[in-house]
Amino acid sequence: MDVDRRIRERRWIVCASGFLLAAAGLGHRHPRPFERAEGPGPVRVWIADRGAHELVGLDDELMWAGKVHVPAPVAVLADPGGGTWVVSASSGTARGPHAILRMEPDGRMRAVAPAGPVLDAAVAGAGRIAWIEAEPRAVRSTDTSAMSGAATEIAGALRIAGPLGAGAESGEGVVVGNEAGELWLGRGEDWSLAAVAGGPIVDLAVCSRAGIVWAMSIEPRLTAYRVAADARLAATWSHALPAGSRRLAAVADRVWVFGRRRTALRYGPDGVRELELKSLPLAALVGAEALPSGETLLLAPDACLRLSADEQLIRGQGGFVFGVASARVLPNPNR
Repeated sequence: MDVDRRIRERRWIVCASGFLLAAAGLGHRHPRPFERAEGPGPVRVWIADRGAHELVGLDDELMWAGKVHVPAPVAVLADPGGGTWVVSASSGTARGPHAILRMEPDGRMRAVAPAGPVLDAAVAGAGRIAWIEAEPRAVRSTDTSAMSGAATEIAGALRIAGPLGAGAESGEGVVVGNEAGELWLGRGEDWSLAAVAGGPIVDLAVCSRAGIVWAMSIEPRLTAYRVAADARLAATWSHALPAGSRRLAAVADRVWVFGRRRTALRYGPDGVRELELKSLPLAALVGAEALPSGETLLLAPDACLRLSADEQLIRGQGGFVFGVASARVLPNPNR
């Protein structure tokens, strides 16, 4: 089974969940998105709409608050040092050249580094991004000054997540999962084998503040690890997942598991399944973000919803051509 191909092509599968969202009265499927009559609030979250070649900015109530043209954005990542990283499939295909872009806090967009086909990307710390290139397979990184680090070859690397938190020096670093089920910790140019899971790693998520790494293997099985000071990952709990589970998303110290059948599960830091959402009006969820209001954004390719603090679905936003990722706008630490 070509696990690498499944993960790379997962981004490029179009689904149509917006019609069900509209039928449920929770959003709409219309060329003109929801907007405030009195004008939008500040951008709180960015959506990478690969199909529309733009980043869409949404405010507290998920009303459109702005957009920035980017050729085929496939990832958008919040930098704890301020600003936002963007990965662009600049060639228009998953297998062609990509570009690493940077949107500064003032909205300026600039190119930082060229890249080959990118399988996955993650923030490695304030002002630094790391990514997995497919051809040749290697982990690369760069910082805001476009100073690139040495490429690190990790056989069969599939997924990357970061930044690491407790137990990682300066709170910086990433974790990489590969086809052999290995989890590697990287800090700068120092890499170490930290744990071995059961089977290929198909997704990763981290909680930087708590030093938690969640890994989903192909079985599918979800395992939680704590980042230890000795550059090891100590497993704390593990659960078998329903068939069809495919994506992870970290929101604070909780992890969401998204499946193919309009379902979403949320696990707490102690491994307890806290919430199960069934028959969602969105299919193939791809991400989740904590909003300043205490609500949670749930993102699908053509629409998003809000989940209230008391676990009720609230009208969200539609109109995306093919949304693939989201990133919360973090406070600028330099202000």
